[in-house]
Amino acid sequence: MADIKNNEPIAWVMEEIVLCTMEYFDLVRLSEERTGFCNSDGGHGVAYPEELDDYQRVVEGIEIPSGYVWMFGRANFPGNDPGYEFFVPESRYLAVLAKVLEQEGYKVKAEAVRKNPVFAQPINPADA
Repeated sequence: MADIKNNEPIAWVMEEIVLCTMEYFDLVRLSEERTGFCNSDGGHGVAYPEELDDYQRVVEGIEIPSGYVWMFGRANFPGNDPGYEFFVPESRYLAVLAKVLEQEGYKVKAEAVRKNPVFAQPINPADA
């Protein structure tokens, strides 16, 4: 798992995951529902702790900490790149989602994300 502490490239990768996924309106709805997504074209996605199945938990040993999301993708899909994956606080993911929405001209949707109660939760400085 990648180290996200003070890691600006991770912030850039988070933005790429949002930009390379699906319709922005779907991402807002999914964030409100706390539902993950995966773009099969690029292998990018987000998963919430409760979405892991038994195989992922038991066989693969994946455990998403409470209050975090699992973000993943591949840099050169469909090449041989092994890809990347990391955990980030859900509030940090929502902040990146709101930022991307605003940059893309969807200010109303960005505000909807900022109104999510999780958005206002403080981020542990060790995870910033």
